[in-house]
Amino acid sequence: MRYYNDGQSKAPSTVVDFDLFGLPGNFDEQSIKRAANVKHVISSEIAYDNFTGNCRGDGRVKIRLNAGETAEEVRANFIKAGINVKLHSEDPRKKPGFTQPRENIQE
Repeated sequence: MRYYNDGQSKAPSTVVDFDLFGLPGNFDEQSIKRAANVKHVISSEIAYDNFTGNCRGDGRVKIRLNAGETAEEVRANFIKAGINVKLHSEDPRKKPGFTQPRENIQE
């Protein structure tokens, strides 16, 4: 709580979004948080096989970086744990109908 009371929380924080590959079959969300070794994991998702209940090997994690944490350090933490990491990027061809202005929607 000292971090928040000292005024450190006023500094702008950064959110990074990583795609994870090469996860072991017994990996879960808690394992991702331990591998990231950061203070604030916003969300984590893992693709599971419906029949076996094991991890299929890929996932995604969103992390808020606080003071003293960098995206390079988080990436290095994942690599040390044997996980391949790539910065997430949305598909530019994707055109969601809900977020476009009404005049741009073709009917």
